[in-house]
Amino acid sequence: MAITVEHDKRRKKILDKALAVFMDDGFENATFQKIADRSGITRTILYLYFKNKKEIFTYSIKQLLLSVEEKINVIISDNSLSTVDKISKVFNAIFKQMEHNRQLLSVVLDHLLHISKSEGDPEKKSTQKNSKVAALFFINVDSRNQVR
Repeated sequence: MAITVEHDKRRKKILDKALAVFMDDGFENATFQKIADRSGITRTILYLYFKNKKEIFTYSIKQLLLSVEEKINVIISDNSLSTVDKISKVFNAIFKQMEHNRQLLSVVLDHLLHISKSEGDPEKKSTQKNSKVAALFFINVDSRNQVR
C-alpha cells in the first residue's frame, strides 16, 4: 500500500528542522545531509523540495518571518488598541521573537558574511529587504486608518 505524503506539512517540517540546524551549526557548517537527518528523510528526498542550502535557508527564514507577520497583523487589526499600543505590541512581539531565536541573529550575520564573500554587498540587499518589511507594516497600519 502506498504512503500518502502531505507535501506542505513535510516542507514546513523540513524548514523548521533546517532552521534548527542553521542555528546549531551556522550557515557554513550546515549541510544537506545534516538537514535531511534532522528532518528524518534522505538527501535525495530533500532535493525534491529544495535545490540547495541557500534556498533552504532563505525559505526557513521566510517561514519564520511569516509567523511574525501573522502576529503583527493580529495586533494591527485589533481595533481596541491605540496606535501607540499597537506599535508597542509590535515591537514587543519582534523582540520576543528575537529573544526566542537569539542564535538566529548570529546565523543571519554568518550568512551575510557568506554572501559578501560570494555575491557582493549584503548591506544593500538587507536594506532593500528591511525597507520592504517596514513598508508592509506601515501600509497595513495605514490601510486600517490607524495612522495618519
